[in-house]
Amino acid sequence: MSDDPSAAAGRSESALTPAAPELPELAPLKVALLINPVAGLGGSTAMKGSDGSEAQAEARARGGQPRGAERAARMLAAATGARSVRWYTWGGPMGADALAEAELDTTVLGQPAAEPSADDSIAAVQAFTAAEVDLLLFAGGDGTARDILSALSRDSSDLPVLGIPAGVKMHSGVFATTPLRAAELLDRLISGGLVNAVHRPVKDLDEAALRAGEVRPRSFGELKVPEAGGYLQHTKERGIESEPLARTEIVA
Repeated sequence: MSDDPSAAAGRSESALTPAAPELPELAPLKVALLINPVAGLGGSTAMKGSDGSEAQAEARARGGQPRGAERAARMLAAATGARSVRWYTWGGPMGADALAEAELDTTVLGQPAAEPSADDSIAAVQAFTAAEVDLLLFAGGDGTARDILSALSRDSSDLPVLGIPAGVKMHSGVFATTPLRAAELLDRLISGGLVNAVHRPVKDLDEAALRAGEVRPRSFGELKVPEAGGYLQHTKERGIESEPLARTEIVA
């Protein structure tokens, strides 16, 4: 046994010093993914919108290709923490296919109709709120944002929403600037980083006027959006649309 007084003092000090508290583990983030399977269909054909079955048929006849799944795949590939998320989605092209392609485990809460429509988006969002997800990620445009707003309004839900830009029209303030920015914001949420929650407007355009070159945005309400500086696009105001700029946004 040592008679060294300094050793005894060290043992006494150690006994009196409380152990550092263990930080609680963060619960897995519950994230829903919703893809509009026709988002961006009219973009490559310069139609400036693809809302409605007639516009979608015309876009397909012109060789238009949707881009929602591709944009969602880019976001999933860039999100380094995606495997720690508890994913929820809707069947087939509305999310399940993209998550399966990314080899991410997911809970599929329902299946879309053979020809998915706004009714499928609304049903999916209502299922996500019932599952008490923490965040809804969606790939689409202003029309999809309107469908989500409609569903959440019916349930009086304030579920945070973040758009992955994939539509032809994106005048709402709920979209990340790029799929990569959406991934960065998701990673920040997964790691418990500080992110503001703000309400941003949902806007949509008169497509007939848009095809004539005039931008007529109309506000439909607001959605809660997680926000970090430089991650969200600003809302676009009324004006005359520049054709070269529109083409640049479509292929971005």
